[in-house]
Formats: sequence, structure tokens, C-alpha cells
Amino acid sequence: MSQRADTFWNFLPIVTYRRPMKMNAKRNLVIGSLALALSTIPLAASAQGPASRGANEFGAKGQISVNVDLPFTSDAPQFAIYNTSYSGTSGSTTTVSIAPALDYFVSQNLSIGGQLGFTHDSLSAPGSNVSVVGSGFVLGVRGGLNIPLTPAFSLWPRLSLTYRSLSGGGFTNSWVPLTIFVPVLWHPASHFFLGGGPVFATELSNSWESNGFSVDGEKATVFGLQAVVGGYF
Repeated sequence: MSQRADTFWNFLPIVTYRRPMKMNAKRNLVIGSLALALSTIPLAASAQGPASRGANEFGAKGQISVNVDLPFTSDAPQFAIYNTSYSGTSGSTTTVSIAPALDYFVSQNLSIGGQLGFTHDSLSAPGSNVSVVGSGFVLGVRGGLNIPLTPAFSLWPRLSLTYRSLSGGGFTNSWVPLTIFVPVLWHPASHFFLGGGPVFATELSNSWESNGFSVDGEKATVFGLQAVVGGYF
């Protein structure tokens, strides 16, 4: 959000004016017993795996998942309330954002989904009494492929395209990020999961408009880690 705040204040003047080791027998016995125990894990997993869980398995055809991504930054929150202050100045930004997503499995492990959200920002200009309140929305579409790894873990890579818009104080900022997110999911219980993994996002467009004038903003590219939590039914 701070990057967008900086972009706004840089744009504001334009708007204002126009816009191997041997082992003994005992050690061999211990290691052999351990190997035997470990060899039973795949058998147990197959006995308790997806086939035994049926419709409770994540990714079953016809399943619906409601979830929210939680970035480890404040750049594109989907569920957050936070305040950003700037050292040496009185400027700050307060953001409230909620943008849950819904995914539907059209076939086994193949999902399509969408995202709809709302964001509200209150900005105070560093070193001045100027403040701006802005509100906006988030609208996105995405597709994913769930890849079962074990009965308790799966990989769910997703590709999404999102449109975001923020308006207030006579300006409108709109941007379209393309995002690839590859989380490893942990399913500790039926109908619930949480996980995390790498995320890559690049903005395809970014524009600022005010008083009939429009300028292209800097397009950001982000790579980092992101978390996700959700449920399914």
C-alpha cells in the first residue's frame, strides 16, 4: 500500500495543476525393525487414503471451497486491518480489506473460481494536513489443479487474473495483476485446510486518473511467500 501511496503523492501535483560403517548384530536388529515399521506406512496410507475418504477428499468433483489468501506483506491483503506510519513524518495509511474467494471443482482435482472483495483506505499526506479517503473493489477469476501428495497433504497451484480499483480524493487507481500461487496444503481434518507456498505476481496494467487526465503508473512485480486457509463442502 505504501508504494501506491507514494505514487499518489507524486501524481498529486499533476492532478492539482492539470492532473559406510560396520554394525554389530544388535544394531542390525534395531535398523531392520525400523525399516520394517517404515515399510508399513505406505500400506497404512493407502488404506486410509483418498479412496477411503470418498467425497470428503479435497478436490472431489462438485466440491466447493471457500478460502482466503494471506500474503506475508501488506501489498495485496485479502483479509486485513492494518495501519502504516512513516518515520520522521506524520503521514500514515489505514487499510481495511476483505476479499474471500470461492472455487468449484468441475472435475476431479480441477477447479475454477472467482474472487470478490472490498477495500477501504485512509491516507494522510506526510508533512501536511491533507488526507484522502478511498474505497475500492476487487474482482478476479482463477483456475487451479489439486495434486494429492499424501492423505494429509496436497499441492494446489493456481493461476489468477484480478482487477483492482481504488477511488477517492478525486483520483482513481486501477491495476490488473496476474498471479501464480503454488501452496502446499495441509488437511488436518475433513473440510478444512491451511497451507502456504511461493507466489509470483506481475501487473499487466496500472493507471491513475483524475479530472479527465490519465497517466500510466509503475507496474509492480512481486515474488514471495503467501499463506492460505479455507474449508470445503
